[in-house]
Amino acid sequence: GDDDFGSFRTRPVQVDGDQWAFLDETGRRLVVHDVTTGKRTHDLRLDDLWKAADGSAQAGEPGGTRVVRTSPGQLAVIAGPPVSGRVALVDVDKDQVRVMSEASCAPTKTD
Repeated sequence: GDDDFGSFRTRPVQVDGDQWAFLDETGRRLVVHDVTTGKRTHDLRLDDLWKAADGSAQAGEPGGTRVVRTSPGQLAVIAGPPVSGRVALVDVDKDQVRVMSEASCAPTKTD
């Protein structure tokens, strides 16, 4: 694209077919490109992933956040510091981002 987008210490992830996701180095933006045509197909904001309990925005450490493909067209963004472990589930085709609360990510206690 024609705007500023850094990807320091991040790795692209295949979404499906020729579509690959690129995470901004701060973890606040996920861009999907068709690598055959070179066109940007999706531009998703991940701001809710970085909100503090008081609602203020935080910035992620460059390269501290990871993206994994959970299934074709579906990604999980796992936040690094300062909100390590918070997860955003991304449905690329629907342009939807759903942030999991810490409570829903917590391990369950077993006896």
